[in-house]
Amino acid sequence: MSDNIPAEFEQLCSKYIEGTISLEEGKQLEQILESSEECVKVFVQNTRVHMNTNEALKELIQTGEIEVPKPSKKKYFNTWLAVAASLAIAAGLYFVTSGKAKIAQVTSVVEATIMRNGKSIPVTTDTMIQADDEINGALTFKYLTEETTVELAKDSKLILKVQEEAQRLYLDQGTLLANVAKQKTGKNLIIYTPHAESTVLGTILKISIEENHTRLDVEEGLVSFTRKSDGKEIKIKEGYSTFSNAKVLVPESTFTADFHSDLPLMQTPYFSDPANIPGRIEAENFDLGGLGVAYQASSAKSKNIYRKENIKITSINGEGNLVHLNKDEWLEYTLKSSGGDFNLNLRTSGLQNDIQLTLILDGKVLTTLSVPQGKLQSLNTKDLSIPEGVHILQVKTSDSIILNWLEFTKSK
Repeated sequence: MSDNIPAEFEQLCSKYIEGTISLEEGKQLEQILESSEECVKVFVQNTRVHMNTNEALKELIQTGEIEVPKPSKKKYFNTWLAVAASLAIAAGLYFVTSGKAKIAQVTSVVEATIMRNGKSIPVTTDTMIQADDEINGALTFKYLTEETTVELAKDSKLILKVQEEAQRLYLDQGTLLANVAKQKTGKNLIIYTPHAESTVLGTILKISIEENHTRLDVEEGLVSFTRKSDGKEIKIKEGYSTFSNAKVLVPESTFTADFHSDLPLMQTPYFSDPANIPGRIEAENFDLGGLGVAYQASSAKSKNIYRKENIKITSINGEGNLVHLNKDEWLEYTLKSSGGDFNLNLRTSGLQNDIQLTLILDGKVLTTLSVPQGKLQSLNTKDLSIPEGVHILQVKTSDSIILNWLEFTKSK
C-alpha cells in the first residue's frame, strides 16, 4: 500500500465491505476519504454498490460524465458503479453491502437476534441495521440520519423498511417505545401493526400489540392512528391513548401514569456511557430503563422538571436539581470504576429522623449512612472498595430524603 495511505485504511475498507464497520469507524473512514484522493480511488476500486442505489449516478456513468476506475485484479468485487459509495460516505451515509441500506445502529441490547437474508446474525452494541432486517427480542437502536430512537421490549418482532425515502416499521408482536425526531413533510415515519397504522409527526409514543388489538399511548406530540378493519382515522395528542378494538375510535384519557412501567426494557446509563469514578454523579441522572428496572417509585404521579419518569425532581437556586425519594424507593446508576478504594461525599438531607441511606453495588451492600433531618448537607464515608470495571450502584432510602449528588474520590 502507498506511503500516502494511512495504515488503518485497509482494515476500515474491509469492515465497510463486510458490513461490520461501526459508526465511529465509519466517521474515521469518511475523514480519510475527504483528505485523500488516492484513498478514494482505492476505495472505489474495491467496493460495490447495488445497481439501483442512485439512478442519477447511473446516468452520469452511462454518459461518461463520471469515469469509473477499472476493477482491481486482486479483488473480487464488481466496481463499475462503486463511485456511488464514496459519494454516499461523504454525505454521512455508511450504507452499502449486498445492496441493502444501513439505516440504524444498535445502541444497547438485552437479548436479541437479527434475521438477514434468511440467516440469524448475532447482535452487539454498534451492530448496524439494514433495510429489511427482522429484529427479534429486546434492544435499542438509533437511526443514522436523524435523532429517532426505538426501544423494543422482550419477545418483540420488528421489521425495518425504507419506502420512498421514508422510514417504515412493521411491528408484528410485542411493544416498542419510540422517541421520534421531527419528520420531513411527506416523509413521516409510519408504524404498522396487524390492526392499525400510526403516522408519526415527531413525538414520544408507545405501541403495544395485545391478543386481538393494538394500543397506542402518546406522551408528547401528535400521532395519526388508522384502524385497518374499517379505515377509521383519528389523531391522538399527548396524554391520550386509543385502542384498535374500541367500538368507537376516540381518544381516551387512559394514558399510562408511568409511561415506561410496563415496558421491561434494558437498563442503560442516562448519558449513554457509564458515569466515571472517581467523579461526581448528579442524582437526577439515574439510569434509563423504567419503573422496577432503573428506579422504584410510588404509583402517584410526581412533579418532575427534568425527566419523564415518575420521580419527583425540583430545583433550588444554588443547589441545582434535587431528587425527592420516599420510603423504600431507589435509584440505580451505571458506573465505570478505575478500581481501588474510594471516599464518598453525598449532598443530601432527611425529611424525617433516623433515615438510613443504603448504597448497594452489584446486589451487595457497599455502605449505609445515617441521614440527619434538616437542611442539605454533605455526608462522608471512606475507603469503599470498588473493583475496576462497570457496575450497577443502587441508592435506596428507608424514608423520605432529598438527594443532590454523589461524589467519589480516590482514597489516599
